[in-house]
Amino acid sequence: ALVTGGDPDAARQALWALAGVGSDAAAGVIHDAAGSTDPGVRAAAAQVMAQRPDDADTALLIRLARDADPSVKAQALSTLGAVGSREAIDSLLSTATGAATEDRVAAISGLGMADDPRVAATLARFIDDRDPQIATAAIYAASNGGDDVDQALLRAFRAAGDGDPRRWAAASQLRQRGVDVDEATSKAIDALVGASYGGYGYGYGGRIYA
Repeated sequence: ALVTGGDPDAARQALWALAGVGSDAAAGVIHDAAGSTDPGVRAAAAQVMAQRPDDADTALLIRLARDADPSVKAQALSTLGAVGSREAIDSLLSTATGAATEDRVAAISGLGMADDPRVAATLARFIDDRDPQIATAAIYAASNGGDDVDQALLRAFRAAGDGDPRRWAAASQLRQRGVDVDEATSKAIDALVGASYGGYGYGYGGRIYA
């Protein structure tokens, strides 16, 4: 009754409890909830599938990622990133490159949780996107990856004007990722997000990007 009673918060609590049980019967209730007529219940089901995902969960999440309700769609895309399987990443990459802007943003955010070599290259490309919403989402999602992501973040930081959210977001990610930068860039980043520890530069002995 808690799952089908129309209270999304109660449904979410009940579904999390069922996910912790881990039985086939509990999984069946969660899968049934994914087909609820209540979008809040569908979103709750999509959220809890991250706990113990299997192939059936992934298939349901991919279906929910095309849901008519934006909140269900966004939650499913986020959970697909947490699942991180090849099928889940394939779905996110497809949505991130060929959907409406709000869906692309949700998919890009989901990609930020995934550990897949394809993701870093995709996020680096999206950081340079001309759509500021896409670029900003990619900047916030860029916690993994290597030199290509570092360089894209530096380009975004230097190209964005004062007051552009991309500038602050890129500065924060450069700091978080420990990227070594030249002194002038370091001072500009400090002016936005505060002084770094250890004085000159940002990183941990890696390459300094001029």
